[in-house]
Amino acid sequence: MPAPYMVERFNALADRGNLDFEAWFNERLASDRSWIVDERSWRFRYRYMPSFRVGRWHLRFPLPLLGRRPPDVLVSLYAEPSFLVGWAIARARNRLTMFRMLATFDTWVKRRWWKETIKRFIFRRVDGVETPGSQAREYAKKYNAPDDRIFYARHTVDVEHFVAGRAAALPEREQFRAQLGLKGVTFIYVGRLWWGKGVNYLLDGFAEVQRRLKDSEVSLLLLGDGADEEKLREQCRLNGIRNVIFAGFAPKHQYQRGGRNT
Repeated sequence: MPAPYMVERFNALADRGNLDFEAWFNERLASDRSWIVDERSWRFRYRYMPSFRVGRWHLRFPLPLLGRRPPDVLVSLYAEPSFLVGWAIARARNRLTMFRMLATFDTWVKRRWWKETIKRFIFRRVDGVETPGSQAREYAKKYNAPDDRIFYARHTVDVEHFVAGRAAALPEREQFRAQLGLKGVTFIYVGRLWWGKGVNYLLDGFAEVQRRLKDSEVSLLLLGDGADEEKLREQCRLNGIRNVIFAGFAPKHQYQRGGRNT
């Protein structure tokens, strides 16, 4: 999907002007995400992959790979049938292929022997694996990816944006805290409200802080949305966890450098 942080990266890449690339998306938006998708702000070429249904399956097909001029290099994920179909077509047409890999954990997914076998097969044959760090590198090597085909592309943060935002917000700090109902020392989580991120453990830890600091007020500010938001709210209700503020998703375009624009 065109997540805001991916759109920013693609825009930055397009602005450099030294790479001819096109971004392909399977979905425009997910039901549990509330960011705004505005293709008018995109400075790169893109396509949404055609889809069709087979029974209960909603499948996407990388149709551009069958055209007269398929891309020289296909960079994709690998965990869905459409990605594997794309990889197989690209290889059949003698195109280079690369997988973008993040480590996944046994608590996130059920390891099935046939999936593990497929991963060992494809990672031994892919031309490159892009990882953000050493943990993902070791994960790729576990599935037989050759060491000399693994490359780093570290995650980036727009530091200047957050520095400017902090400076602009300081004069209104107490007003913001009052509006949100923040009390005492405030811990902040920014990200998807999904069990795989471990937010339920964060709530358990925050509850323990409250128990130990009976005479002090502390708050937990959750910035983001996701499929498990209601479950997390219910966890707070059932366990008596106080001062947890669900602030929702805040798109970056609502803020300007040097000032808030809401």
